Amino acid sequence: MALVDRVDQMKFLIQDRDATFTDAFDAVFASEAIQVLLTPVQAPRTNAVIER
Repeated sequence: MALVDRVDQMKFLIQDRDATFTDAFDAVFASEAIQVLLTPVQAPRTNAVIER
């Protein structure tokens, strides 16, 4: 199953604060009514917890 087939099931996108994620990247998900949530600042262990 491709991601495009599951977009209607997604409510949130959790991403870290990496510079590779631009405003345009967030806009694509916002246009599909998906809320983009950022991980806390200076909390490196958060990514490991979220990925589980």
